[in-house]
Amino acid sequence: MNSPKQLQISIADRYNGAWAEINARLQSRQSVNTAFTMVVLTAIGLMWSEKLSYIENIGFLLPLFGLATALWIGHNDLIIGLLGKFCSECEKIDSDNSIPGWHTPDQEWIVEAFKYRLWTDWGIIIVLILVVVSNFVKGYSILEVAQYKSFLFFISTIPGFLAIWLVFRNKKKRNEILFKWEFNEGKFRKIINK
Repeated sequence: MNSPKQLQISIADRYNGAWAEINARLQSRQSVNTAFTMVVLTAIGLMWSEKLSYIENIGFLLPLFGLATALWIGHNDLIIGLLGKFCSECEKIDSDNSIPGWHTPDQEWIVEAFKYRLWTDWGIIIVLILVVVSNFVKGYSILEVAQYKSFLFFISTIPGFLAIWLVFRNKKKRNEILFKWEFNEGKFRKIINK
């Protein structure tokens, strides 16, 4: 029986494929950030409306929505990081470092981009803090008239705090992928002494 033919894909095609996936994930991450911000601002406005007091319960869901958003963004960030590291390894092939390589840490393009990436992290953190503070204040404001509901608002801040922690954790994981992992001997692995 004949062995199946191996498909030969050039480094350029692999690199371009990874870049296309990075671009798609960047666009979807920005869309999720924008949608999350708009939903939060609308929901907080409705939650505090005097005429729509029955909608105040929407506040219970905001931190959970924030946690789901942080998990999704974190997943995309880490996949983008891995794809970027893949591109970095592709850039090393047949390169003497005289040609610019976006993902090559030694050239510091990606290092500088990560600094600006923090702006997005801080933007989502500000929105998540707004959710947590809004729910805490709402819980406190109804404490005397609705203790059970007030307690739910206080408890609902926990997923909000967890979401904030996840966003901070993403930065650490992105840097770990960029600086502490390498492709060596046919495998992608963490560098032990770095």
